Amino acid sequence: SRYFFALFFVTAAVLAVGMYGISRHLTKSVRLLTESIRKIGSGNYTELVEVRGNDEISELAARYNEMAQAVEDKISALEKTTEEQRRFIDNFSHELRTPLTAVVGYADLLRSADLDQEASQQLGERIFKQGKRIEKLSELMLQLVFLEHHSFELIPCDLREVVMEAETILQPSVKKAQMKLVVQVPEEPVMIRAERELLLNLLGNLTDNARKASKMGDTIRISIRREAGEAMIEIEVEGEGIPEEEQNKVFETFYMVDKVRSRKNDGVGLGLSICSDIVKIHHARLELVSKVEVGTKFTIIFPMLQS
Repeated sequence: SRYFFALFFVTAAVLAVGMYGISRHLTKSVRLLTESIRKIGSGNYTELVEVRGNDEISELAARYNEMAQAVEDKISALEKTTEEQRRFIDNFSHELRTPLTAVVGYADLLRSADLDQEASQQLGERIFKQGKRIEKLSELMLQLVFLEHHSFELIPCDLREVVMEAETILQPSVKKAQMKLVVQVPEEPVMIRAERELLLNLLGNLTDNARKASKMGDTIRISIRREAGEAMIEIEVEGEGIPEEEQNKVFETFYMVDKVRSRKNDGVGLGLSICSDIVKIHHARLELVSKVEVGTKFTIIFPMLQS
């Protein structure tokens, strides 16, 4: 009987150890899930659970991993948005501070110094110029906010008519800069869905940017072509071109490739950012090809209406 009593205890111990091992194995995924949830609670959103088998626990682990990945993606997007907003505010503050400082300085000199009429006139002109810069900055800022929060109705329109109207609007400023504007459109209609005024704004901004990046005697070419069910507007200009390392940044808010030249032309680095927003509204794409000392070409690619 002592033998059977000992055998009973040995068997019970083996069974207990076995059951403990089995239970540990069966609950491993649950414990890993619990640990991962605890880490998420402490701010670690990158923790994933290893999925093994095809049982209900494995299915739960797979769903958990999907949730964790979605949370991580959302957190990354929020962090990126926060960083962009912080940079936007910093840039806006800087852009606004420069002309405001100049206006205050010139105005203080004008009221406190004993100046002759010619010197007073020069200071008045400088104040006026900086005031216009602030006005332009405010106007462009309002455009960005308007584009972000307003919904637009896109209606069928002939792209040729928009480009020809843009030519009429743009010719005076191009001629004043002693440059040449050449427009080429096909004979057949090129139909897209668009908001006409936004397209005119887009063409104006891109052409103005091209004009500022060129010199007297250069030619700006605007043309329309069709390819594989898409309609394309190409704006090509001779000029200095954009360095390759700068090309992926030019559509960022407040970014200016040549800050000295941009200041001279009253640029504030918002024109191409507005262009990017207008292109997105039209479900289109904006591509840039540029080579230093050769020139730059912007291509706007629209989905074309099928006749």
